[in-house]
Amino acid sequence: MKTKLLFASLCLLVFSQCNVSQNSLGYSSHNPSRGVQAGQFESGKCYGQSIVPDIREKNAESYIVYTGDETQEDVLVETVQIEVQPASSQWIKKKANNNCVSTDPNDCLVWCRVDIPAEYATLKLLRSDTTETTNYEIREITKDNVLSKGGFTQYFEVLCQSQVTTAVLQQIQNALSARGYETGDDLKQLDPKTKKALTQFQRDSQLPVGSLDMQTLATLNVYY
Repeated sequence: MKTKLLFASLCLLVFSQCNVSQNSLGYSSHNPSRGVQAGQFESGKCYGQSIVPDIREKNAESYIVYTGDETQEDVLVETVQIEVQPASSQWIKKKANNNCVSTDPNDCLVWCRVDIPAEYATLKLLRSDTTETTNYEIREITKDNVLSKGGFTQYFEVLCQSQVTTAVLQQIQNALSARGYETGDDLKQLDPKTKKALTQFQRDSQLPVGSLDMQTLATLNVYY
């Protein structure tokens, strides 16, 4: 199947696939943000463009938070804002592209990038020695740190159209359902409901978003 990509206001069609006949460097399963360079594909395999995710890591830090009234006690208190989640962007489904020429409405669905502001926790930290008051608690704050920034597209090896069989679609639906994602039940094609569940799973798992790439299939334990 030829690649079907339509960009409008930074919008990207998902589940585009193509057959190519060149050499490939492949990509590392340990780094899902590392795709395949165009012009270096392997003969007989299929590739599609997916959105590279932000690679994040959660870390917990402890703070001594003052719980009393500093106007009534001789203690040093500092009010600070702790960034718990940095600013990011996310691709969400928007209305169909009016310029789409395909007769299949599913081919015309577009995904658009939206900016998500950073999130902060406001804390009153006790800067005095803890022997000077009993009005404090140790509070653990989980921070979401970005290890590498995504938001751009790269080519990844994907299932060829001929490999998207009834058995494969059934495995995908079962694997997503077992993880709490609601899918469709169409076994002839990747229906919109299953696509939505799959892309949400990819975002939640920090996987490339938008295609049936090999890393996603491996994570779902889908065999083809």
